[in-house]
Amino acid sequence: MKKGLRKGQMFMIAGILILVGFLMLKSMLSVYQTVEEKTTEESELVDRQIKNIIKEYEMTLGFGSLQADPNQSTLEYLVNFTKYLESDMTIEVLFVYAFYDNTTGNYTVNIGNFLDDKINCTINTTNPTNSDTFNLADEKNYTKEFNTTSTSSDITLTYGFRGQDRKEKITVETGNQNFTIGFFDVNIRKDNIVMRAKQTYNRTWAIN
Repeated sequence: MKKGLRKGQMFMIAGILILVGFLMLKSMLSVYQTVEEKTTEESELVDRQIKNIIKEYEMTLGFGSLQADPNQSTLEYLVNFTKYLESDMTIEVLFVYAFYDNTTGNYTVNIGNFLDDKINCTINTTNPTNSDTFNLADEKNYTKEFNTTSTSSDITLTYGFRGQDRKEKITVETGNQNFTIGFFDVNIRKDNIVMRAKQTYNRTWAIN
């Protein structure tokens, strides 16, 4: 007849089981920590990436203002740069760009939709008082020119996007110099990370 386990043997077996349990728990915590560190690193990478993209948009606006036809050149640069970004990553962009030409006394508003979806827009201006409502398809832009006699004009864009109502506002300075302003709304998706940044940039320069 087999004898039962002695008390010392039972404690030894229990100790081994506890040790194995600790080792398994340590391994699981190590894996969790590694995942957390990887997620943090990826978040920091996306954060730096989106900040660099915003900076590139600002530089694009500034470079476009130096061209012979600032309005058309800047619009083309913004569209081409955004399409390049779309080919390289999962990104959604909406931009509002306006240019005031002191020579003509007119300002032009451009809206670019790269949100991967059609949006319903309403744009309101204060000088002159105007309101337009329209649908803007993905990768399309809205352009309209206004004549102004005041020193500034507020431009408010309201649009619906995936069940959300969004509103953005910029102010065009219409004084004695050329003026350009851009608003950029950038959203990056990478794995499980979603990051959004918004920025407004403007520049005023004298006429040659």
